[in-house]
Amino acid sequence: MFGTAFVISGVFIGATALYSLGQILMNGRHPEFWTWVNWSSILRAGGPLYGAVLGAIGMVCLYGKLFRRDIIELLSFLSLSFFGANFLTRMGCLFAGCCYGILLPSGARFPYQLVEGLLCLAIFIALLIWRPERKYKQEILPLTLIAYAVIRFVLEFFRGDAGRGEFLALSSSQWIALLIIAAMALFMVVQRNRANEVSP
Repeated sequence: MFGTAFVISGVFIGATALYSLGQILMNGRHPEFWTWVNWSSILRAGGPLYGAVLGAIGMVCLYGKLFRRDIIELLSFLSLSFFGANFLTRMGCLFAGCCYGILLPSGARFPYQLVEGLLCLAIFIALLIWRPERKYKQEILPLTLIAYAVIRFVLEFFRGDAGRGEFLALSSSQWIALLIIAAMALFMVVQRNRANEVSP
C-alpha cells in the first residue's frame, strides 16, 4: 500500500515538475506567465509521460531506501507494469482527444495514441510471457526505458499537437528520448564492467 502511494505521488510530482519546466523555458519571459491564474492552469494540466516515469523511479528508490527493500526488484516490477499502464494512458488520450497525430493526405489524423498504446500493450504481453526479470533483473529498467524511448522517438515524427517545444527540428520528447537511450546504454555498460570485475 505504501509502495503504491509512493509511485502515485512520484507520477504526479514528476509529471508536474517536467511540464512546469517546459512551460517556463517556452513562456517564462512573458510577465503574465507568472500570474497565479496561469500557474493554476499549469498545475491542473496533465504532465508529460517522461516526467511521470522519472518521478515514479525516484520515489520507488526513496521507498526502497526508507523501508530497506530491494530497489532493483522494485524497479523490475515497475518496469514490467510500465507498458501496461502506458497502454491505458494512451487510451485515455485517445478518448480525451489529446496527444493526436499529424494530418494525413486523406484528411484523417494519424492515430498516434492508438499506435503507441497498442505497441505498449504488445510489449507488455510479451514481457508477461517471457518474464525477463528472472534472468535479467539488473537490466530490466534500462532496457524498458530504451525500448520506450525508441518507440517515442520514432512516433514523435507523426505527432501533430504543436506547442511542446522544438530544437534543431526535434521535439523536446525526442531529445529526452536520446538522452535516456544514451544514459541507459552507459548505465548497462558500467553495470556489466562491474560484474566482470567482481566475477573471478
